[in-house]
Amino acid sequence: MPKTLLNTVKSMLDTTGLSDGDFLARLNAVYDAMLDNPSYLNPAVNVAGFKAAVDAYAAASAAAVQAGKAAMLERDQRRAEAAGMLRLLTNTLLEGDRFVDTDATLSTLQVRSPLLPIPPLVCCNKSGHRYVRPAHIQAELRSIVPLDPSEWIGRAENFQNETLVCLIRLTHDGHPPVCGILIEELRRRITHRAEKFCCEMDEYDQEQFVSDVEMQVLELVLTKQPSKEREILEVAFGRAMRNLALNQLKKFKNSTAGNIADMAVDYTNVDGAEEGDEVQRPIEFLPDATSGPENILLNLDMRKQRHRLLRKALKAVSNPRHREAVILHHAHDIPITSCQRGKKCLTRQFRKDARQIKYCITTAMKQMRAALGINARTKF
Repeated sequence: MPKTLLNTVKSMLDTTGLSDGDFLARLNAVYDAMLDNPSYLNPAVNVAGFKAAVDAYAAASAAAVQAGKAAMLERDQRRAEAAGMLRLLTNTLLEGDRFVDTDATLSTLQVRSPLLPIPPLVCCNKSGHRYVRPAHIQAELRSIVPLDPSEWIGRAENFQNETLVCLIRLTHDGHPPVCGILIEELRRRITHRAEKFCCEMDEYDQEQFVSDVEMQVLELVLTKQPSKEREILEVAFGRAMRNLALNQLKKFKNSTAGNIADMAVDYTNVDGAEEGDEVQRPIEFLPDATSGPENILLNLDMRKQRHRLLRKALKAVSNPRHREAVILHHAHDIPITSCQRGKKCLTRQFRKDARQIKYCITTAMKQMRAALGINARTKF
């Protein structure tokens, strides 16, 4: 009886946590099932090409055992290529146009969205070992990723933090609506954790602090460039969040806003005040090195107002991808496009052409202006 190739391939798709040797054994088993199989009539994945990819991965895996970081990256690339061909094979068979069900077992199989791969962690810790997701995170990802992304939405609030970060990365390009909902859940959790560091701040400083921490975390999550800071969010989210918040708190305490209530006053120059007495409005007795206290407070009020308006405008942008494009372009000065090789630009970040990026930014700016009651002709 001819082999049912789809059943063979589907049983081997879960490769999370597999060693190179175990994964190679699975790939070779799939190759054996493909070879001279009457169920595989019109191949989307060439059998010889698949075998070449498996052999290249095997060679790179052997070379990485005793070689350095470059060999490890080569092995990871070859592994990803082989895994990609395996997923392409499965998706093709699920579509049903290249598969003949000789056993008549798949006639009621429901067509699903393409399976998303769990991205590997490629950075190393101080001891030289690659980061590894905790076992309970790997188990949760293995149970969630095979589902259609639309099914993740109802479960988002129950995901582990590390799982949520990984799923945002998976849906960032191909499933914007799902990604937007997952990002909102992550923002809620960031706010909850960041507010614990704001006990001695006023309302404005707290809002500013939480916004800064949130921006730093989302920037790490959404960037495509591998880094230790990004991957640690998928390994130990709580520890990474704490370090980011502490660094931001240190910056705040070193700023004018963080020290405005602790400025020292020379009480000997204050009429009627003895040492140890509390002086009302001590800022009035500070020496005027540059700007006066009125100007300082005026500038702080203006900063508060600008910040509130900015948050109100950004909340009015309905599409999270449009909001992200506006922030990267106007706040971080990232150009829409660039001819310079390797230079960061929005067309590379979003994998869209310049016209589509301009449309996203224009749409977002219109929504922001409308939220603030600004005429479209007024410069924003």
